[in-house]
Amino acid sequence: VKASIGSAAFPRDGEDINSLLSGARNALYLAKADGKGRWRHADSGGKTQGSPEEGGVRSELQTRPQTVIEEPSEHQADKSPAPAETGYNHSGGSELLKGASIMAASVSPLIITGMRQMIAGVHPSHTDGLLVAEIADPASLPRAVADMRPDLIFADMQMAMFNDFALPRMIRDENLPCKIVAYLSEVDAGVIKLASDFSVNGMILQTTPLDQTVALLDRIYQGKSFLPDEVRAAINELAGSRRLLSDLSDRELEVLRLVSEGKSNSQISEQLFITINTVRFHLANVYQKLGVSNRTEAANYYLRQGLPSLDK
Repeated sequence: VKASIGSAAFPRDGEDINSLLSGARNALYLAKADGKGRWRHADSGGKTQGSPEEGGVRSELQTRPQTVIEEPSEHQADKSPAPAETGYNHSGGSELLKGASIMAASVSPLIITGMRQMIAGVHPSHTDGLLVAEIADPASLPRAVADMRPDLIFADMQMAMFNDFALPRMIRDENLPCKIVAYLSEVDAGVIKLASDFSVNGMILQTTPLDQTVALLDRIYQGKSFLPDEVRAAINELAGSRRLLSDLSDRELEVLRLVSEGKSNSQISEQLFITINTVRFHLANVYQKLGVSNRTEAANYYLRQGLPSLDK
């Protein structure tokens, strides 16, 4: 077990549980920021104590807390692989991800193992200081992030999309200082939504070489963003498509929505209380504005935008 520790004392640092927890939590984050294996104590003035420079106690425990949801087998836990075993070597790359705390999150044990080995190849003697947690349960991920606040969350799309994008929503709504890096097998609607609606910090395709993956993680850790060309092209296409949809009148958009739900002209006529000829008139305008030739193409065009149905 490895840990950084923050503490607060009653009644000096707080007279209720919330203020005590807040003081201890803030002391913990300062202990993490100071370096490895630190203990910090909150005082009533909002300062902390306990760093070696201040003559405080230094814990014999090392680096940051490590949470492993699925315990590795004995041969996995025996030792970290050398850089050569991961298929790459970062000669001269000792500054990559220096000081970063990384949380690996995937429902696949194979992907988790690959992430662990990749990170082990960066700083073999300080692997635990980089990889602070491995999360395999999507439901536990938001709480783990809120408690640990890692610099980088390297997550597969199942984790990122779980429960209607609960993790990126929480990071955005609570303004947490955590960067999300999504690991992609393909560019689909979920990827586009994550990139366009939640402004994810980075995305890395599974076809990206390992040395480039580490370099991209470091770039994102330094505050820059990265999206593959395929994702950028899809986002640009989405933006252009939505601009075309904005050219439709409200009635034309209603008709198109119903077409996308598989409704016939007569059903649309009944639901909107208009004649079938009026439905056909609106559809003709929709085809012309969107540059499509039939209702199937129009419906597919609308569905690609990921917009809600009328029922929602």
